[in-house]
Amino acid sequence: MASVTHLVTTPDTNNTPNASGSFVPTIGDLLVVFVTKEASVHTSIVSADLTSSVSMTFSLIRAQTFRSSADALVVFVSNQLVSNVSSQTVQIESGSDSGLGSIISVYGVSGMRRTNTGAVRQQGGQSNQTAGTTPAPAFAGAALTGNCCIGAVANATNPAGLTNPGSWSESQDTGYTTGAVTGLETAFRNSGETGTTITWGSTSASAFASIILELDASVPKAGFFKFFNGA
Repeated sequence: MASVTHLVTTPDTNNTPNASGSFVPTIGDLLVVFVTKEASVHTSIVSADLTSSVSMTFSLIRAQTFRSSADALVVFVSNQLVSNVSSQTVQIESGSDSGLGSIISVYGVSGMRRTNTGAVRQQGGQSNQTAGTTPAPAFAGAALTGNCCIGAVANATNPAGLTNPGSWSESQDTGYTTGAVTGLETAFRNSGETGTTITWGSTSASAFASIILELDASVPKAGFFKFFNGA
């Protein structure tokens, strides 16, 4: 069974590029990275914008916007399982726009056999949600009870000040006030989730975006060929 570990969350209020704090993953883990990006057009962010100090690469899975589409919340999944357990960081560029402050939250997921987009069974998210409402992103269908689920809410509050969904574990709830005030709350559930809509336990005090992922913990089937003689 797969299992989630929060590795590091770092607010970085500098102009792009922005970097996470250092972390030490576990051999064989899949990395999942949530990023807020202030003053960044989400459509300009691509997979190559997230880089690793140990040369891992990432796939961009989903992007949502908040603060009237002025800011982005995005999530990446690594294209390889961890093979280097030295202290390392990840760094986000900002595509073709100027991109200001950022919050970077890194997870390691053990027990995974799939990587990049193949590691995600399904995903959901919300953009430009209004203050005073409850984050409630939805999957297309029910999650499988044996899979890990991870989610994030980004808003314009420091800290984000949200309560995690029921039966989920909150990893961190942080933010910054330099530049445009920004917060990020992330949470996960290792197993037992069978819902479609994932509802947070409180409203957001400010406009927000949300993202949820269900990771596919199944073992990929080996390809095979059948040969037939005659009709």
